[in-house]
Amino acid sequence: MMLDFQEQVTKAEAVWALTVARRAYSFNSCDEIGDVFRTMFPDSKIAQQFKLIKCLKKTEKFVLCFDEQTDNQNREQLDLLVKYWCYNEGLVVTRYYKSILLGHATAPVIKNVIIDSLKADGLELKQLLMLGHDSPFINLSFENLIDNEMKKIGCGLLKIGGCNLPIAHNGFKAGNNI
Repeated sequence: MMLDFQEQVTKAEAVWALTVARRAYSFNSCDEIGDVFRTMFPDSKIAQQFKLIKCLKKTEKFVLCFDEQTDNQNREQLDLLVKYWCYNEGLVVTRYYKSILLGHATAPVIKNVIIDSLKADGLELKQLLMLGHDSPFINLSFENLIDNEMKKIGCGLLKIGGCNLPIAHNGFKAGNNI
């Protein structure tokens, strides 16, 4: 199957994101990797477009999606994705952010890990618009802790219900059936 140019760029970004996740590179260590690729491959049009989550630092707001799961060694893993409006592409994009291995993951532990990760990567908590998760009953205390931290700096989370992913999914599904 032939990929168009934008699909080739997206594939390159996805391959790199999977490599970052598999090898547990920090987001901060990959922050300027696009510049490295452009220097290494100056004749590559794909390398010229490679940007990963550079747009995220420029965006006004983003949604942080997370999923907790237990790995095969009985450790909790927190997988994080971000969704934001990408001005370059003219649409909302979803990008892998990072995976974090945790011990016993209580709401305060998860809150601290996420806030520390955002700070370490040069992202501000006030950019966070909403949290996305896959269950209406999981992590309500975590969401409240994040919201309280945001209120301390004069902002807060947008809350459209306990679980926004099925709401968006079912809305899209209903729209397709019309």
